Amino acid sequence: MESLLDRIGAFFSWLAYALTHLPALYRSDIRQFWFSTAALAVLLLLLVLIVVVCIRRARKKKSARRSTDKDGVRMFIPVEPQEDVSEQDAIMLPLPERIIHCEEHLNRDTARRIIRNTPKSLADVVAAYDRCSASVKRDLTQLVKETRMLESYSLHLNEKDYPLGVLVDAWRCFPDQSVLRGFVELLGHRDEQVQMNAVRILSSIREPKTLALLVPALVRPDRYVTARVADVFLSMPAQSAPLLAYMLPEMEDPQKLLMLEIIAQTGAEFPIENVVACLKNKDFHIRAAACMALGSGRMTAPVPQLILAANDKQWQVRAASAKALGQIGDAHALAVLQNLANDKEGWVAANAKEALALFDDFTGENAQNIQSDQT
Repeated sequence: MESLLDRIGAFFSWLAYALTHLPALYRSDIRQFWFSTAALAVLLLLLVLIVVVCIRRARKKKSARRSTDKDGVRMFIPVEPQEDVSEQDAIMLPLPERIIHCEEHLNRDTARRIIRNTPKSLADVVAAYDRCSASVKRDLTQLVKETRMLESYSLHLNEKDYPLGVLVDAWRCFPDQSVLRGFVELLGHRDEQVQMNAVRILSSIREPKTLALLVPALVRPDRYVTARVADVFLSMPAQSAPLLAYMLPEMEDPQKLLMLEIIAQTGAEFPIENVVACLKNKDFHIRAAACMALGSGRMTAPVPQLILAANDKQWQVRAASAKALGQIGDAHALAVLQNLANDKEGWVAANAKEALALFDDFTGENAQNIQSDQT
């Protein structure tokens, strides 16, 4: 490449030299002057011809691109003859029916109508999708992706004619990882309404792949509103609790606290090892949050660790332990709860008494069940 550029530069240098020395050549050697002038004229003519050819080829390519991509229709949509529908009937057909009547591929006229009315036409595309042939489905998928129809539709959710259900159904038809990342990015939008729409979208489609994208957002409170991200996690409790429990060791204490609070709100089961390890954290807020998370899962495995936490020097941890033991309802915790009911800190005693009341209700309900079974 460099040698070619060097040659071109040398040629133009020679050309400039020849032009500047033509007057001197005319005075010294008239025959050589005319020979050099003719050679230079031929070279300049060739350069002009080359430039003209390049310009014409560029215009031809541009014209071909316009003919294959007119009105925004992508080149992947093949030109097809009109279906077995008269031209007048075709104009009158609703867009979903037009899409369904496409046999082998999506025809250009239908594609233009979809693009012309986008993103509102997403509802028509979704309505027709399940009744289309496999090849038309593939064309629709590519068209929706290339025109970024899902993203543009999501920006109109505040308007009356753009129901959220259409977007949820569209995701079922056209799942796309890049679109999912875009929806997560909307959680960090400056407009609060856009943030809320992103929560509505992600909470409605409930795509588990979202959670891996949300963990980085959860640790960026400078950009993402924590409550918005937490709402999406809570929309998928069975998947969120195990993931957050798994990620705990890699997080700093502020993020650990937040994750434990979200786990506690899910009420779902999860691997307890990493959460139990948080009971030894130097920050008592994290120890208390770990107790609440273990209690919300209502698993009996962490009961021994929660009994140990009931002796914590911080009353907040003892109170959280009492509440968690009451939620789990394991009989091994009765003696500990009875001691906590006499704790000098009011919240600890109140939680312990509430937990003991839950035990009484559970015992009475079991007794009634046994008596009814005997009768």
